Amino acid sequence: MSRLDFPRTIDGIVRQSGLRPMERRTVGFGPLSLLGRPILGERLGIRINDRLQRLADRGVPVLRWTGWHYVLLASKPRA
Repeated sequence: MSRLDFPRTIDGIVRQSGLRPMERRTVGFGPLSLLGRPILGERLGIRINDRLQRLADRGVPVLRWTGWHYVLLASKPRA
C-alpha cells in the first residue's frame, strides 16, 4: 500500500522518535503522464526529469519539495 505524507509530516515523525533531521531532499519527477499514459517520449522525459532534479537540488522554491520521494538523513542527539 502506498500513501502520501508531506515532508513536514515526516520531519515531525522523525523528531518524535528522538532523531534530528540533518539533510533532506526530494528526488524523482517522472515519468510524466496523463491518465496513466506517458505524455513524452522516454528520452525527453528523462531529460526533463534531470533538469527538474537539478533545479530542486539547488533549492528552487516549489520544486525542492515536490519530487516523488523524500530522502532524509537524521542523527541521534548527543547524550
